[in-house]
Amino acid sequence: MTWAAAIAGLLLPLVLKGQERVFEISGNDQFAYPIIEKWIAEYSKENPGAQAKFVLGKEAGKTTAIRIVTNHSSGQEPDANQRVAYLGRYALIPVLNSNSPLLGDAKNGINKKDLKKLVFERNLEDDEALDDLDSGKKDKYTATVYSRGGGASTSLVLAGYFGQQADQIKGKKIIGDDIFLLNAIRKDVGGLAFNSLNYVFDLQTRKLKADLSILPLKLKSQQQAALNSKDIDQAISLLETTSIESIPVEQFGFLLSGNHAKDKELVDFIGWILDKGQSFNNQLGFLKLDSNSLAQQKERLKDVYYTQK
Repeated sequence: MTWAAAIAGLLLPLVLKGQERVFEISGNDQFAYPIIEKWIAEYSKENPGAQAKFVLGKEAGKTTAIRIVTNHSSGQEPDANQRVAYLGRYALIPVLNSNSPLLGDAKNGINKKDLKKLVFERNLEDDEALDDLDSGKKDKYTATVYSRGGGASTSLVLAGYFGQQADQIKGKKIIGDDIFLLNAIRKDVGGLAFNSLNYVFDLQTRKLKADLSILPLKLKSQQQAALNSKDIDQAISLLETTSIESIPVEQFGFLLSGNHAKDKELVDFIGWILDKGQSFNNQLGFLKLDSNSLAQQKERLKDVYYTQK
């Protein structure tokens, strides 16, 4: 018997037998949709008699009780009647056109400091930036950076990782899904973008998608070898166990509002994701929660069960 199944008996049913309820999960970050769809499909398969149905609503900006959250590090706390359940992690990896001159210029690996200069506008309150400006010193590397608008979670995560603001990201802004960033750099030999592993790699072949290359980073030889393999499973294995400089890793999950935050059917679903759903994360290009975060999320969910008893 799983942890979630054992705990579930503590809750009193909130729906009448035979009455199916529908929970809509929605959000603007489409790169997270595939893993959520997988969780829903596998949970439904294992629980055919469940009195709740989970659907992924793709209407941008739609108001719903269950929202997809992809910006854990924003520091913004949920309201008193809300709760966040983190269910996995994703990595933003720097990629460029496979014919980019930057591949040669940075063949020995670009460090985090130089990457920050490449991606973000310089802060003129920074003494080093002022010295470079006064001396006419040019940046070591150049590229056209493509990113989503400043309010997009992935742009906020990228900027936060480098200690910057999203509106400081250089280059061109793309409207819509993060997948469009890859379309842009395929058309621009000088283009650079950060994107989620599940978009950068072909999930069937497990190899890097055609016409793309990973930006060479200043890493230890074994770490660089894992990225140079152009194999998503080697990249995931590395990123799940090691903090890699210049590659942001972020938690994602659900924001639950109002009474839904303690709803039995929803809590059962989240418990299943923490118990069994993690096994699908890597397959779909996402990272599992680390052991400490997983234990913390299970403990929080257990508290919800007990408070409803």
